[in-house]
Amino acid sequence: MKNLLNQAWAWFKGTSFRTKLGIAAGLVFVLLYLRNLIKGRTYTPPITKEFPFASIVQPKQVMRNDSLGLGHFGASRDGGLRSHDGIDILVYKSQPIYAPFNGTLTRRYYPYANDKKYFGMEVISEVGEFKMKIMYCVPLADKIGIYVKKGELIGYAQAISEKYSPLMRDHLHVELYQAGDLIDPTIHIQLVKS
Repeated sequence: MKNLLNQAWAWFKGTSFRTKLGIAAGLVFVLLYLRNLIKGRTYTPPITKEFPFASIVQPKQVMRNDSLGLGHFGASRDGGLRSHDGIDILVYKSQPIYAPFNGTLTRRYYPYANDKKYFGMEVISEVGEFKMKIMYCVPLADKIGIYVKKGELIGYAQAISEKYSPLMRDHLHVELYQAGDLIDPTIHIQLVKS
């Protein structure tokens, strides 16, 4: 057993910093998961007047999966160098976009610093706990900076396939932050399978 531990330690010392960091992060995740499992803790969305979130697109929200990428939270990007920070919801060009909750459409921004053709918008919930970034859509100019109600029209989808490839299905990129932390939007956004 001691020989096996020495071999494992020698291998670990010889790995790259990135590999060591990945192993350490994995161990921390497993330990936290086991601690919560032992204590019987599971994540449950808080019950507030913001729930349930309204659909961002109608009649149904479908996650993007195509030959150029998967649309789920944490999906591999750039050959595994990073992970997807949100989810991708299928749309068609000029499809109406609706407010997910009561709050303020705080700003319009450019997801690509070098391409001013594409827009994103940010909605902050009424009680300030949630912030949602919705990219590849044009927000209604008269809604920026004002209070919007859950389900209210706030913008229109753009065709992101025109930037990348016809093989990429048009979609919204949606990121969700709770109390400042990036979280998986599928906890609060109802999706259906295509």
